[in-house]
Amino acid sequence: MANRMDKDFVLLSLTPSELDRDLLDVFRPLVRQSDRRTYRHSPWEEVRSFIYQNLPVQQERQQVVKYLDEKTAGYIGGRLQKAFCCGE
Repeated sequence: MANRMDKDFVLLSLTPSELDRDLLDVFRPLVRQSDRRTYRHSPWEEVRSFIYQNLPVQQERQQVVKYLDEKTAGYIGGRLQKAFCCGE
């Protein structure tokens, strides 16, 4: 899709900050990259904060933040687990 729209593509790996490891070194060899196609990693808290502070359209900002706050990671021990910790 990025090629068709003549846009740069960024594959962004998100993890909670407490699990923030050097994932770039692990996964970079597995991801095909070029000048317009890159792989990056960021703690989800930084992405959420950036979106909350910088996305100009309030409705879109609320939708993205709500998605991050409500995202689940499946069940562990019969209990639904949040993918990310909420916070602001």
